[in-house]
Amino acid sequence: MPPFAGTGPRHLVLNYSNDIYVLPQAVNLVRRPAPAIAAVNPNFDGSATVAGSNFGGDSLVYFDGIQAVRSTALSGNELQGALTVLPPAGTGGQVAQVIVYNGDGQNSTLAQLSGPPTYTYPNSGAPQIQSLNLTPLPAGATGMVDITTQNTAFADGQVTLGVGSGDITVQRVWVLGPTHLEANVSVAANAVTGSSEISLISGFQVLAQPYAFQVMPRNPNLPVIGAVDNANTAQQTSTRERQPSSPA
Repeated sequence: MPPFAGTGPRHLVLNYSNDIYVLPQAVNLVRRPAPAIAAVNPNFDGSATVAGSNFGGDSLVYFDGIQAVRSTALSGNELQGALTVLPPAGTGGQVAQVIVYNGDGQNSTLAQLSGPPTYTYPNSGAPQIQSLNLTPLPAGATGMVDITTQNTAFADGQVTLGVGSGDITVQRVWVLGPTHLEANVSVAANAVTGSSEISLISGFQVLAQPYAFQVMPRNPNLPVIGAVDNANTAQQTSTRERQPSSPA
């Protein structure tokens, strides 16, 4: 390749005597070779350090197909660097294959034909829901659920909460710690009354508690906020001023 060819996709031109065929974007020019993993080492804080070569700031680490959360920036350089990541939650003794993907489309399996290295999860007890705080909600209402667990490792962006019914929507999940989370749930106005299951998916861990959520009949007397408008377009949030109370 020319030394200053640049990077990105290129067309491939095939010349057969008097016949020319152009295959669009057939070749992808990259700046560095495929990433190669030299070692995967667990750390005392539950993270893992993936060492190797041809890593970059765009490198992502996957454990059995689930992306790990980057704990730190790339240390070292492209010739010999390391990435510290938080593996997705798994069960004790589970063996996961580790693959590094770069932003140019290459991954570490291209340089390691014998198979990707593995990471073995430390032994731990079975994950389970310890407490679940959520009062029954009537149709058309919203509420917050508070869940604490044991033997889990919750991380932002790696937790999914389900309520077992299409009438109930989980609007947002907040991870407060490795064993504690909160979430906002909304019940449709025409939701069917009854009980449903609450389930948690965190990495490779799946937790469920049957009949944990109760939908009650709609209460027409509940107040409803239709909209909140901010007259000051320079502000990104809405605020409400409290008026001083009248003297007694």
